[in-house]
Amino acid sequence: ADKIREINAKIHISNALIDDAIGRVIAHLDAKGWLEDTDIIFTPDHGGMDGDSGLLLIGPAMIDSITRCTTIWKPAASRSVPAADVHAPVGIMDIPATICDIAGAEVPEWMEGRPLPKDEAEATEQGREHVYTQYESYTPDCDIRMNTVFKDGWTCTLYDRTRTYDGTEGELYHTAEDPRQRTNRWDDPGQQARIAEMTELIYEDLLNRPQLHPKPEAGALI
Repeated sequence: ADKIREINAKIHISNALIDDAIGRVIAHLDAKGWLEDTDIIFTPDHGGMDGDSGLLLIGPAMIDSITRCTTIWKPAASRSVPAADVHAPVGIMDIPATICDIAGAEVPEWMEGRPLPKDEAEATEQGREHVYTQYESYTPDCDIRMNTVFKDGWTCTLYDRTRTYDGTEGELYHTAEDPRQRTNRWDDPGQQARIAEMTELIYEDLLNRPQLHPKPEAGALI
């Protein structure tokens, strides 16, 4: 418990340093007269990894506290975009496409993301029903590949077949009823149809996409 408190204190210190640094950037933009014409996007690449589910530091976990991070987008004031909270699932892969859209450039076909929606109505038009998260780790004695889809308030994680898992294991959580994700519904007979639907999304959509980069070789640390 003492170690967890120490880690949390260091995280809060880091957050304060980040806040101060962002404040200096914004102050500089304002002093230059550029702030009104600058879009600002802020999001972490993952959550705190500071003790939830007994796990510390970067590792194979797809719980909300690690993967479900708030994204803050402040459009340039000169564009007069109304403020809104958007609860549809989005991902950090949408940020490059958003920057292209802001710049008035066409979003390349090879980009998997789409411009972030400015409100719930635009999110509905874009058909934002689900979002994926992936984890890959290759070490000399352990392989772990996890593919997760979030849809309709459910988080489903499929463990690929590796030296560590046989490919039948997984996790399923209802984030509204079980926000701390303590009850894995993977073996719940009443949820097998849902699991089949969500794993089909992973196999037929996510894992069926062309690989634009080579996979790391066994033994490479990620």
